[in-house]
Amino acid sequence: MPDARSSPKKAFQTPKKSEREVAGGSNVKSRRNQQQSKNDLCFSTPAEKFKNEEFDFEKNLALFDKQAVFEEIDSSQQPDVVRLVDTNRRRGGRTEAKYRHDQNVLHSAPVRYNRIAVPETPEVEYVTDTGLVVPSVTSRARDTLLQAAQRHGLTIGRQQEMLGRGCTEMALQLVGSHARLMPENLHQAPRVACLCGPHSQGAAGLNAARQLAGHGVQVTVFLPDLALTCRALSTELQLFTDLPETVDLIVCTLDDHELSSQLAFQPWHRSAVAWANGSRAPVLALDPPAPPPPAAAAPAAIECKYTLGAVLPLGYGAQQGAVYLCNLNVPTEVFRSQRIEYVSPFGPRIVIPLHARDVD
Repeated sequence: MPDARSSPKKAFQTPKKSEREVAGGSNVKSRRNQQQSKNDLCFSTPAEKFKNEEFDFEKNLALFDKQAVFEEIDSSQQPDVVRLVDTNRRRGGRTEAKYRHDQNVLHSAPVRYNRIAVPETPEVEYVTDTGLVVPSVTSRARDTLLQAAQRHGLTIGRQQEMLGRGCTEMALQLVGSHARLMPENLHQAPRVACLCGPHSQGAAGLNAARQLAGHGVQVTVFLPDLALTCRALSTELQLFTDLPETVDLIVCTLDDHELSSQLAFQPWHRSAVAWANGSRAPVLALDPPAPPPPAAAAPAAIECKYTLGAVLPLGYGAQQGAVYLCNLNVPTEVFRSQRIEYVSPFGPRIVIPLHARDVD
């Protein structure tokens, strides 16, 4: 008689290892067969079947009715905004171009590029990088404009401060900008020489020198002593003992718009020109006068790489290098009083480059 304490017989028994391997192997084989069957259905078609057949693109394209699809989209239950955008993009039976985030979607009036008109026929016409036309003016017309600006409160001091600021902005870019003026690069601080004459242009050069020094630039200023202008040339050369042998940039304001022809024959002027032309540093001329007509007795001039004018450019020559223009913020009524139609070409910048073009 069986023992009552013995456990009842289990309903099932754990399969042996060999049985598990057989069952697992059959499952793997089944999955492989299914995958093989799918591969056969997809890739078993012989390539010869398609070798002589050509796909008719025009016939298949004719089967697609684009107008019916668009009408179905418009008739579907879409939000009004979506339907409006879809309709606008297909306005006139054609798809309109898509715009980037920085493009103007609204259609505006044609851009007017001749927005500055002067009473006299300009000797040279310049254009900005954006295509705006900036005509040149004579030195007399520009001086009259700046005198009218003084009567409206834009004093000579303010004009020189704006011109000096524009020269500083340009000079800092030419000498390496922040890369040369970082605290860890103080041993490589740029050096600038400012050659200033005894006139208002020279005062603007001194203003630029002061602002450059305020940015950490090592500035050397040359200013002739008028009490020594009648001495011998050897005495005048003594003024250059403090000028460094090498500089990164030369700012030149030796000439003004009234006495440039007389100053050019002064010993100190000739010495400064000789030193500047002998230096390898580029020269930035700050508001120089327009070049005089060619003459046999004309003295040597400084070879400029850049020229920075003010308000409106003069008829600069090719020997004065690349032309830039500085904004002095002259009031609009000042231009109007001088019969000048003026719309600022500067945009967000205080200094803009100009490119000469032939006057039609």
